[in-house]
Amino acid sequence: MVTAADARTAEWVYGNLVLLRGAGCLTDEDLAADHFASRLLKATNPFGLWKEEHEHGHDLHTAVAMKAELARLFTPVTASEIPYLYRYLCSVLPAGPQGDRLARTLLDLEQRAIDAGLVVPLGRRFVFDQAPSHRR
Repeated sequence: MVTAADARTAEWVYGNLVLLRGAGCLTDEDLAADHFASRLLKATNPFGLWKEEHEHGHDLHTAVAMKAELARLFTPVTASEIPYLYRYLCSVLPAGPQGDRLARTLLDLEQRAIDAGLVVPLGRRFVFDQAPSHRR
């Protein structure tokens, strides 16, 4: 698992899905595909589903492990926490200008939630020099 989400983080995604559906921005057709967002919206326990889908069957490295490996190969390495949750929601947004506006709004809302400490930031951006450090 790259970074563990908490219940508030899963609830943020779930709450936005409920809002989008309630506002008529998501149709049954949008939600028919087997996207994680569709399964989350139908779940009786969103955080339970989140944990089940993200903690089992994924062979992903943690952000700490990824940064350590990059630091071993490149100098210097800086990491920043960035929004990622909105991408789960984008998978079910309608195509076209409305979907684009909604995606930008969700990205902004997630950044605000991260800044306020309301959700766990799941995205990472690593920046490093191109030249390997040749440290091994």
